[in-house]
Amino acid sequence: MLPYITLIRPVNAFMSVVAVLIGGLLVAGKNPALLSNPYPLTLVLIAVFLITGAGNAINDYIDVESDKVNKPKRPIPSGRVSRRSALAFSIVLFAVGIILTLFVNWACILIAVINSILLVIYSYSLQDRILLGNIVIGYLVGSTFLFGGAALGNLLLPGLLMLLAGLSTISREIVKDLEDIEGDRKSFLKKLASGVKMRL
Repeated sequence: MLPYITLIRPVNAFMSVVAVLIGGLLVAGKNPALLSNPYPLTLVLIAVFLITGAGNAINDYIDVESDKVNKPKRPIPSGRVSRRSALAFSIVLFAVGIILTLFVNWACILIAVINSILLVIYSYSLQDRILLGNIVIGYLVGSTFLFGGAALGNLLLPGLLMLLAGLSTISREIVKDLEDIEGDRKSFLKKLASGVKMRL
């Protein structure tokens, strides 16, 4: 069971849970009576943990070839979890996470479905798209706050927090990508110069 727990990156998934809780508590701060029924927020907290974990698992399923080189100790490249099992595990987590939101409200269902689709699309085709990929990551990070507010029926306050968190994440991701490009360029030039010296 431990390899599957590693596959979902529980710390990362737990951080999403914290963001959902913050969004929920922000709404509850204006109306504490909303917490008299803890089930909607509790279901969403579990759902977001499962959906985030599913996204991490599907990412490892898709990135297995690069992980064999860069992260050989991850569950799939190390052989502790098969690719087929990781895919099935991810599908189950996505499904259970979405099903849980069926007992909350339509806003939560919509966020769960959209986020699940985006996590799959991002892993398949957006990881290397600098601007579009960064926007998707920014939305996914910010939407966790919105998820918490949606559970308690208020999208306005957590929506503002979502916007701030999303823009901050997009900016950070773009800066990281630019630093990687500069690092790759310097590495390439260094290797090129070294090759020229060896020929001389």
